[in-house]
This record gives sequence, structure tokens and C-alpha cells, in this order.
Amino acid sequence: MPRLERLLRLRLLLPLLAVVALSFSVRLLLEGEYRSWVVYDYSVWLAVLLVCLGVYLDVKLLGGRFGYASTLLVGVCGAAVTVAGRIASLILNQSVYAPYKLVPLFGSSYSYDSFVASLVCLISGSLLASVALAVHSLLGRPLVFFDSAPLSCAARSAWSALVRLNRRFWAHRWLYLLAAFLFGFAYRFGPEIVWWPWLIGWDTVEYAAHLMDFLEGLNPLASYHWMGSMRNCPPLLNVLLCLPALAVGAWNAFKVYPSVAYGLLAMSSALAARRVFGLGGFRCFLASAVTALFVLNLRISWDYQRQLLGSVFMLLSIAALDSEGKPSLRRSVVSGVLLACCALSHEVTALFSAALSLLLAYRSIRLRDFGGFAAGLAALAVSVGLEAWYWRRPYTPNAYFGVAPVGVVSYSSSTMSEVLGYFAAGFGLILPFAVLALLDGSRGAAYSKIGLLSLAAAGLSPLFAPYTSAATWYRFLVGAAPLASMLAGAWIMKSVRDRRFHLLFLLLLLVLAVPYAYGVEDTSRFVSALREFPGGLVPSPVNPAGLFELKSLSEWFEGRGAEAAIIAEPGVARWIHLAVRNPTPGELVWASSISSSSVKSIMDGLGLDRAYVACASSLKELEGFEARKLREGTIDVYLVERRISPRGFEAS
Repeated sequence: MPRLERLLRLRLLLPLLAVVALSFSVRLLLEGEYRSWVVYDYSVWLAVLLVCLGVYLDVKLLGGRFGYASTLLVGVCGAAVTVAGRIASLILNQSVYAPYKLVPLFGSSYSYDSFVASLVCLISGSLLASVALAVHSLLGRPLVFFDSAPLSCAARSAWSALVRLNRRFWAHRWLYLLAAFLFGFAYRFGPEIVWWPWLIGWDTVEYAAHLMDFLEGLNPLASYHWMGSMRNCPPLLNVLLCLPALAVGAWNAFKVYPSVAYGLLAMSSALAARRVFGLGGFRCFLASAVTALFVLNLRISWDYQRQLLGSVFMLLSIAALDSEGKPSLRRSVVSGVLLACCALSHEVTALFSAALSLLLAYRSIRLRDFGGFAAGLAALAVSVGLEAWYWRRPYTPNAYFGVAPVGVVSYSSSTMSEVLGYFAAGFGLILPFAVLALLDGSRGAAYSKIGLLSLAAAGLSPLFAPYTSAATWYRFLVGAAPLASMLAGAWIMKSVRDRRFHLLFLLLLLVLAVPYAYGVEDTSRFVSALREFPGGLVPSPVNPAGLFELKSLSEWFEGRGAEAAIIAEPGVARWIHLAVRNPTPGELVWASSISSSSVKSIMDGLGLDRAYVACASSLKELEGFEARKLREGTIDVYLVERRISPRGFEAS
């Protein structure tokens, strides 16, 4: 017998060694050794490796000569059971710490359930494999149950069938879009399930309250209370969520909307990759996965809900404008409507819309496409008009020049370092490939390039002109992320043919995307370099006790908003807004901090005689006012009333 075959007889020892390793680590557990969980977890990995290696060698030796309906299948099932036990224990281990941190892949602690699941599966799988390999070693062949095709041939046939099915699936005209949507939706909906029923994000609670205000009057062009002041808010999101909110409530609508919009963002990325770069279905899906896993896009979905909607229309506009083909009236109308929807969604995407509308009008007049020229001018007028309406005036006060164009403000020179940190840390892996896509001359993609450059220029403006910069520059930088990630992903799939590189790039994105979505504590160092960046896809506050307290406080204020003004800090006021419909800034006051002096100053400034004050600290004696505690909890509520002397004059 050849030496190799004699060595292969020793494969029987591999699953037996797995049982020995598990038994040794369990003994350490029973003895209470403090390092025992780490040792046990390494033993689990060793057991899986030994069993799978033994079964692989067995199939390699006998699978080409004997059918699958034999004890060969018993060995394969044993290996499958051990792998299932390893996966199940990892999931159960993570469930102990989720959603606050991720357990390490090697050396994680175990709960009772994960320990039992892993031990039962690994012992049973190892014994199944040992029995099968013992029979094969003793007899030199497997026991055959009935005639069947050789195992290796059956495996190759199954693999070929899967490959054909895969090709047929991705060749379908629309299925790649469905796959992209489902991937983006599922990845974003996972944190929603983990934190059910709480809304993820800081602003999202205010979005729900604002939608409830909108449902009262259904006027998209009215001013509404937003973050403590009256604002002309972009109306499209409210209009689109009107019917869902009437059906299931504003809270539930915003529980599902971010995931649906994120799925649409991934789908729009796949469509843009197809139209702009001419990629096949599977490569378009991979490009959309780059968009879905990019951490800046995940941040947009945290609580920039209107900007998320605008990002969807931004990529759809690119798919319409940069696609190949001759100009047509239909294409011009679709492009103009999509650009108008960008402007109706958010201030950041309104700038994108204005830049591309201007480019559309310019290119159309050169091509004598008067339909495109009219669509470009109409979208430009809508974008500029809405931007001025959002700011409530066509200019912005400027400390150096008196006035500046709308949305242009001044920052200190120290902001430059913050912009650099955000740009470098935020875009990371995506940046070089997005730049290569911009420099790629093989396809025009003029609208993609101008759109990305316009957003990047606004976001980086404090670097070059801090005294005449775009307001909230970080919103423009993060606003460039969907387009940059689409361009980077599509360029990689088009220019790099090695699928191993595609897999490696997606895995590198996952290194940050998974902790950001499911491990709050694991990204704290990263997010500290970024402006207005949360630690993960979590509610605010992140502790359940605080969320229940705020919900209880909101319910306490139901029906009380008309009795007196309400004063609270921003983190509390947004929850109170859920109980108060269409307040004015004088009726629901967002105070930067709550103290006896600040409450007195606010009430004197607004001329209030009585107000509810929600605060976490006790109010001391207020000069000229009387405070009575009406609700006690982590957040107390006081009724503060102005003292009136017997003669009707204010008490001094």
C-alpha cells in the first residue's frame, strides 16, 4: 500500500483527538479554572478543524470510487454538525453582549445555552465522524446503503447546478435590483430588531413628532416647530410618509422607514452602476454592497432621515443623467423630476440638484436639446428657490462681509483640523477608488463627477475658505458618501477582475460596518474623530431605563401642552414634542441647560407667568417665582408660576 494511503488511515485519529480536546477543556471548566472559557473556545475551534480535516481526507480518498448513499454521508453529516455547533455557539455568545459590544472570534465567553449547544453538537458530530472513519479504516471502504453516483460526482453536479442557477439569476433584468434592496434593507433592519421598539437615532424622535404635526394640517409649505425654532422643513419626506403614518402611526413609520430607504439606497447604487458603468447583474450587486457597508452611509441612516431620502434620489438622478443613449423628452422629464425631488428632500441634496441642473441645461443647449434645457432650468429654479425658502431668506448674515449667499457662514480657522480628520477617517478605504473613478476617462460620467465634486467642495470649504464656508460642512461631506461609495464600488468591479480582491475589499468594509451596526463600544475611538457622529446604530439614550423614563415623561405630558409653556433641555424636549401638537418656540422651549437662573431668564424673556419645567436636577428657590414638583422620577417636572402680590403686582 502506498505510504500516502497508510498515512490516510490515521485520519480516524483526528475526530477522536477532537473529543479528547473537548474533554480536557470541560474538565478545566468543572475545576473552576478562571481561564477555562478561553481554553474551551480554542478547543472548540480545534475540534472543528480536526473533524473537518479528517472527513475531508476520507472523502478525498474514497469519494471518487463510492456512492454518496453510504457511510461517507455519515462522516459528512458529522462534520456539518460540528460546524453548525460552532456557528450556533458564536451566535449565542454574541447574544449575551449584544448590542453593546462584539465578542472576539477566538476566546469568547460562553453562556449556559451556548456551552450546551456547542458541546452537544461537537461531541455528537465528532462521534459520528469517528464511527464512519473507523468503519472505512477497518474495511478499507464504506458501507453502501444502495447504488448511487460517486460522492465527488454528485458534489460536482450539485455545484454545477448552483453555478447555472446563479448565472440565470444575475442575468435577469431586474432581480439584481431586488437583491440589492433586500441586502441593504436586511443589514439596516437588524439594529432595529435588536433595539425594538425604540427609534434609532437622536433626531428620529423629533422626526416622528414633526410628522405628527404635519398630519394635523397637511400643509407642506407651512413652517413647523423643529429643534426649538420655527423652520421651513423640506417637505417630501412628510408627504411620502403621510399614508403609512395614518395607517400605523408616525412612530412605527419611522421604525421601518430608515431600513426601507437604506434598501432603496443600495438598489439605486446598483442601478447607477449598471447605467453608468455597464456592469453585469452580479457586479452591480457587489457595487451596491460597497454602498450598503460604507460606514458614512450607515451614519446617514442613523438620524439624517431627510438626507437619506435625498441620497436615494441623488443616485437615481445619476442613473438617469449619466446613462448612455441619445437625449429624449422622456429622459429629460424624468431627470428634471428626480433633481426636483433631491431639492425637496434636503438642503444638502438641493445643492447637488442645483449643480446638476445647471450642467443639464448647459449640455442640453449645446446639443440643441430644448427639452433637456427646459428641464434643467426648471430643476435649477426649484433647487435655488427651495434653498432660499429653507433658509427663509435669499442671503445669510456674515460677520466679515455683512451678508453672503444663502448657506454661506463663517467658521474659525481651528475647524480646518476637524475637516481633515473627518475627511481622512471618514472616507478611508473608499477615497482612493473614488478618486480613480473621477480620473477614469473611459466613460463620461460627467454628472457623477460634477455632483461628487460639488458636495466635496462644500464639505471641504473650511479648509480653503473658513470665513465663507458652507453651513454644517460635515453634512455635505457625509452627503458625498453615497455617490463616492457607488463610484468606488463600480470602478472596482469594472477595473479589477480578480474576485478575491472584491471579497477582500468587502471584508475590510465589514471590519468597521459590523461593529458600527451591532457593537456600540467597539467604534468609540473611530467616531471621536468625526463631527456629529454616533457610536453606532442605537437609540439615544442608549440605556433602556433612560428610554422608558423618557417615554413615561412623554405620556405624562399628553393633554398638558395647552395648560402652560414647557421648558426642557433638547434631549428631553424632543420626547415631550411627541405629546404636544404644533407648538411654537414659546410653547415648547428648548433650553441649552436647566437651572434656577436659566429658568427665570427664559420666563422673564418670554413673558411667561407659568411653565412646566422638565429637568434631572432639583430647582432651587426662584426669585419672584414659585416651583411645585408635579412628577418625580429620573426626570422631574415642576410647575413654575410667577408670584403675584395681593395688590396684583408682580412680587419682587
